[in-house]
Amino acid sequence: MMGDFVFSWAEDEDGKIVHVDSVPNGKLCRCRCPYCHESLVAKQGDIREHGFAHNSKDRQANLSICYKVTLYKLAEQIIYTKKQICVPSYYGIFKQRDLKFKEVQIDGRYQRDDRQPDVTATSQDDKKYLIEFVWS
Repeated sequence: MMGDFVFSWAEDEDGKIVHVDSVPNGKLCRCRCPYCHESLVAKQGDIREHGFAHNSKDRQANLSICYKVTLYKLAEQIIYTKKQICVPSYYGIFKQRDLKFKEVQIDGRYQRDDRQPDVTATSQDDKKYLIEFVWS
């Protein structure tokens, strides 16, 4: 764990993002970092907040990038499994609403000259949405 980052989520053997409290403690968790793919240890003690830690003593991964990639993967997984997002209000012009999808694709290529979306989704009324996650 580093600074304000608590690694509560990691990738299991099947590539699914899982919470630290849903796996066995220690190396038995069999989880890895979604970014650097290093094995992780689940730390579920009684004193500190539960979290994952990289298992290597000579780890070369940048923890900030590992943390961000994990959150990106979690966001993708949530949209993929729930097939919806909450669209916030935009200065009162657009009202907040839940947008439901009939189809969601992660890491798909979309024909664009600029940036590629993280998630491509098709709504119930066949509108295509390109969703990009931004870390600020």
